[in-house]
Amino acid sequence: MHRTIAAILLVSSASAWAQTPRVAEGDLSQAESLSQLAITNAGGAVFLDDNGKLTEILFTQRLSDFQLLGLQKHLAVWRSTLRAVDLTNSSITDRGLTALARLTALRRLTLKGTNVTVAGVKSLMRTVPELKVKH
Repeated sequence: MHRTIAAILLVSSASAWAQTPRVAEGDLSQAESLSQLAITNAGGAVFLDDNGKLTEILFTQRLSDFQLLGLQKHLAVWRSTLRAVDLTNSSITDRGLTALARLTALRRLTLKGTNVTVAGVKSLMRTVPELKVKH
């Protein structure tokens, strides 16, 4: 599986590769690298801190509950550094929010234009008490 992902990355055009910001080898673990790739493939614009740790995700494509739940294990890799997630205009519901329950460092969540209810937000805030939600 890892060779398949590496092969896909090697097929990238030279110009796209030249424009891609590079992280020094060894800065990210394999799990972090694969998780970051999965998040960006799902339409997430990722923002990293000075240590190369993911701190913020802005999803630029509409995500469904199914897609967000599929990213759950990838998001969990960043549970101690991920501080903000923007899901504006995604078609997620309360069910999709469960994918964020393990993100203990999460402080800001934007849910404008989603189908999430107040009850869903309250449920998430029980597991992530310092969370501020724009809904």
